Amino acid sequence: MRVVLLLLLVLGCGGSTAAVVPAPAPTHEAEGLFSEGDALSYRIEDQGGRIIGRAHSTYRQREGRQEVVTRVGYAAPYADGEKPSWQKSWEYASTVRDDLSPVAFKRMSSVDGRLELVFRTGFVSIVADAGNKEVPYQPDDAVILPADDLALLALVLKRQQLAPGSAGALPVRIAETGQSERWPIQVYADAERRTVAKLSFGIATLNGRGRIESFQRNDGTRFVLEAAPSDPPPLLAAQRTGAYERPAQASWTDREVAIEAAGHTLAATLSLPKLRNRKNDEGRLPAVVLFSDLPRGDRHGFTALYDRGSWQLLDRLADEGFIVLRVDPRGPELGWDAAIADDRAAVAFLLKQAVVDPQRVHLLGHGYGALEALRVAQDVAVASVVTLAPAWRPANLLAGRQSTPLEADYAKLDPNTLLKGLEEPVAVFQGLRDFEVPWRENAQALVDAINKQKRGQAKLHVYEYVDHLLKTQTGASTIETYADRGRKLDAQFLDELIAWLSKS
Repeated sequence: MRVVLLLLLVLGCGGSTAAVVPAPAPTHEAEGLFSEGDALSYRIEDQGGRIIGRAHSTYRQREGRQEVVTRVGYAAPYADGEKPSWQKSWEYASTVRDDLSPVAFKRMSSVDGRLELVFRTGFVSIVADAGNKEVPYQPDDAVILPADDLALLALVLKRQQLAPGSAGALPVRIAETGQSERWPIQVYADAERRTVAKLSFGIATLNGRGRIESFQRNDGTRFVLEAAPSDPPPLLAAQRTGAYERPAQASWTDREVAIEAAGHTLAATLSLPKLRNRKNDEGRLPAVVLFSDLPRGDRHGFTALYDRGSWQLLDRLADEGFIVLRVDPRGPELGWDAAIADDRAAVAFLLKQAVVDPQRVHLLGHGYGALEALRVAQDVAVASVVTLAPAWRPANLLAGRQSTPLEADYAKLDPNTLLKGLEEPVAVFQGLRDFEVPWRENAQALVDAINKQKRGQAKLHVYEYVDHLLKTQTGASTIETYADRGRKLDAQFLDELIAWLSKS
């Protein structure tokens, strides 16, 4: 799935849902809220009330522009007055005009590295450690809003001018893509008559001045405004950009290959297992190819921001005796037809390999890639289709968020057309900690749709403590947990996937 900077889990807002049109923005948005040079600090507490970090923001106002610089640091739990053991940190520098229309955004992170956006006439320049790109931009007031930048959030809430008892939507922008969205908000008063704003990623309580007094995130973390500003936490050095490292004792050999696909070449790696216990009478082996989720990463599942973990799955399959084709997908600017053409070329390449058993070729698809796997299975007879956290309701999941031709094509897609003529057995693997793809509306709906056509053709595997990446996650899944490169794919999921492929 697309990776975003913020949580995109949309909560039901209850009560009145009619949008409230905000009053025209004043010429100085921060009037009464912040003054030039203001600083504020928050302590960050876990669910048990232990301090696990600090956040510090400074505000600047000059020449019709506002700037908020926020630094957030997380540490091992510590008591007030103790020296923190800092573990990770982020710094956000947001420059906006008085009406909050964006000028520039920069993020420095010990986990994610550098990301910088500059808004120009007609396009946004996006610079990251993994590379640069430009995307179309229509001027609007949607601002990039990190989930832990409470000073910027206070500015955005003030601009909305929503009174208790009303509901509306915040215009926000996704840093990784530059696209804008509208997030629901409900405003009410608590027992102490303070204004409370319920957002998709947490609940903010405001003081009389309009600053955020406390913020309760969906994962239980709590930000508490301190009476006096403290020093900002340190900005830790960024980790090395994620890259695949072949195991030193790998039980397979890798061969770099080129796949010809409609006038261009796809770069790929073909992993050939040394273990031959799965060969048929002709000495041929089963094979798999994985169609990746959005945003597109490399052939091993590394995106610009995090490790999707695909390499763990593909390494395990190669170790278990499956031939594995790892393909670098082209970018999402090419659209659905181009993606499917590339996918078909990858499968055709596998089928041409003398060592591959054509009766045991399996298609795997993660997230939106699951739709591609189902589509290709309509054209090519394969042993099975495996969908991992399938985005079965793309129009719902991408509502208002189509920033690339591929996403726009996904949003227009009727997924039921992908099941016409589908004869292959389908396995659906889904984690209940998946905040990106609701399992009942997607995984369960896909299984029901297939079995309505042919009873027992699809099987759903559900895991309570597994997230969208199919990694073990005992607590709430968030973008912050995605960034933890130490997490691994869930062991039970891997074992059951291997078992399914072995009998298909």
